[in-house]
Amino acid sequence: DEADEGFVILLEAVDPAVAPFVDLSTHNTTLGRIYDNDKLLIGFQQAQYEFPETNETHEAVIIKVNGTITEQTYLIDVSARDGSALNQLDYIIGEGDIQRFIIHPNQQSIQFRFEILEDSVVEYVESFTISLENAPEVEPRFETQGTITTTRINITDRTPFVIGFKQNLTTVPEDVGSFDISVAILSPDPVTVVPDVTFEIF
Repeated sequence: DEADEGFVILLEAVDPAVAPFVDLSTHNTTLGRIYDNDKLLIGFQQAQYEFPETNETHEAVIIKVNGTITEQTYLIDVSARDGSALNQLDYIIGEGDIQRFIIHPNQQSIQFRFEILEDSVVEYVESFTISLENAPEVEPRFETQGTITTTRINITDRTPFVIGFKQNLTTVPEDVGSFDISVAILSPDPVTVVPDVTFEIF
């Protein structure tokens, strides 16, 4: 285990016949970095997940980004943060605000499981986020540079709207000229949100 190491790469023209015609004065160096791959990199497999709103258990996968090169055991703290989706109402991640996991030397990934809750309210897409970090004051510590440390969970509500007329029969006199019939969302939550439809009688 060692600190990251750096070096400089220099670009120069070695052919005397070419050198007078090539300007290398402004972009003739670049830095190289050798990162210490003895450090364990951990992150989520995806930056975003999408699941339907059903009473089912799903999972977000935490992986070892740089393989199983370490022989040490690490502790990972995982927590959820409400967005438009609320813990205990729209999803459940288990007891407590933080879930602690152990990743062993021969273990390549961890499945962080949570439950998506179904309800009768049409909500289109709701979301919350899950984040991971080192357990505080515990050694050894893994690295997260360049990895996905927060993933977004989108909950898609596929509850269908039932839209229709509010009454089965509308009776009007033939000289009324015009009249309105109300159209409404009938389920899952009966709320009139569709404008009235105007008809004319000739």
